[in-house]
Amino acid sequence: MVLTLLPSFASTATHGFPPEAEDGNAEEAADTLLKWKSTLDNQSRSLLWSWRGENACSSNWTGITCYGPRVITSLNLSNMGLRGAIPTSIGILGNLTLLGLMNNNLSG
Repeated sequence: MVLTLLPSFASTATHGFPPEAEDGNAEEAADTLLKWKSTLDNQSRSLLWSWRGENACSSNWTGITCYGPRVITSLNLSNMGLRGAIPTSIGILGNLTLLGLMNNNLSG
């Protein structure tokens, strides 16, 4: 399943993001994603080997696309064979315009 999410705000900022989104929350998002990764099975964690560091936008994490250095706009982990649960904390990624998780064994 791939969800294309549209921002729920009107804005004149570039790329449709409000001015306050320019600051982003890359460190908080990275912490959330790293905690999620730690709950996945060993094989899934090894597939996400690039997920390390404090900023998902500046470290070229697998499946992550960003707007600028701090705003995660896409999480596409489709067809990776990941196994585990999707935590509710994933909701912190409020600037996502695409969430791709199809062809995995994820629940939640």
